[in-house]
Amino acid sequence: MIHLLKFGYTIKNIKFHPLLIACCICLSCSNSKSKQSGSNKYELKEVVGKDLSFRINDDTKFIFSSLFPYTDKSGKEYLTFLSHMKNLILFYDLQTGKYIFDVKLETEGPDGVGIAQGYHIEDLDNIYIASTLPGLTKVDTSGNKKQFIEYGQTNNGHYVVPNFTSSSYIYAPAIIHAGKIYITQLPYSGSKTSAIPVSVAIDTISQTFEELPFRFPPIIDDKELAGTVISIQFSREFNDKQLIYSFFMDNNIYVTDIETNEAKKIPAQSKYINDFQFLKFTDDREKVYKALLESSYYYNILYDKYRNIYYRFAIIGSEVTKKPEYSFFDIYANGFIQFSVIILDKDFNIIGETLFPKYTYNPSIAFVHKDGLYISDSHILNPTFDENKLSFKCFALKECL
Repeated sequence: MIHLLKFGYTIKNIKFHPLLIACCICLSCSNSKSKQSGSNKYELKEVVGKDLSFRINDDTKFIFSSLFPYTDKSGKEYLTFLSHMKNLILFYDLQTGKYIFDVKLETEGPDGVGIAQGYHIEDLDNIYIASTLPGLTKVDTSGNKKQFIEYGQTNNGHYVVPNFTSSSYIYAPAIIHAGKIYITQLPYSGSKTSAIPVSVAIDTISQTFEELPFRFPPIIDDKELAGTVISIQFSREFNDKQLIYSFFMDNNIYVTDIETNEAKKIPAQSKYINDFQFLKFTDDREKVYKALLESSYYYNILYDKYRNIYYRFAIIGSEVTKKPEYSFFDIYANGFIQFSVIILDKDFNIIGETLFPKYTYNPSIAFVHKDGLYISDSHILNPTFDENKLSFKCFALKECL
């Protein structure tokens, strides 16, 4: 079994203690030489006056595994996120931070969707829910079930594995294109990795399942795969023409044309990652989380449609000392230690990489907006942390001086 250790964690009801270790808060271009020309040209700089803040109700626990911006037909902007504890999708005014409404998801009964894991909002009348049920459920904003698409067999006879979550923590939400829904897959125990499609297209009318040709790259041998942590996990993004994959243990990204299925392997290596450590899951989970905090690997990839660029996150491991107030899991689940963001142009050339300070921002809570890249500073070891507030800083692309 492949263990996916984290799909998010609540920041409510965690006792805050100020960070005792000082860290540099400025972001700057790296002076190290890059293998790719032009890779130091741009950096991400904080945009003053563009902060966002959302108050968290005292009686609500949030687990930020699924958080997405949404703009309705009238142009109103929302920040939406899933409350696992109450099976709700909450809608906040993105600009004012005020709570607007929520979508209550029934777990059982005629409108039951199971326990929601993630979602995709096509519009306010059509919201697709990925859950503990073996399929996708479509509901409206009243929570009324409109359709259930039960997973079946693909055109090549493989069963669709019910491990799709449509989450933002591991960023791979459902993609709707030309009447089809594109979901992701992971190998299951006993399967041959090279035989499993990375993505499957679902025809919502005929409820048939078509495998996309792209398969998992040879990151780790199948014999070594069982019991490993995040070894073949990946993030997937879409730019209206291409699917872009960022595997956590691969310096390359993979770009496939959604119409022709042509695939390209493109170098996109961080300056701060030299090698990978394949970790085994053990009964001592704190030991595993500590090892994860001290390991480096890639993370989510986000497409910025406003500037036609891409952000590939990289988790930068370093030695961690356990603090009495927090477990290693608390730190891992609420922002890691440090990360960088690799900036790629429209042709996937590296044009910059920004290293963010330790214990300050949470890369698992980020989204793209017309104003820039928003990254949450709700890290439990950030001195400004407030357990009743989810807050963001805005970063814009700037040319290095």
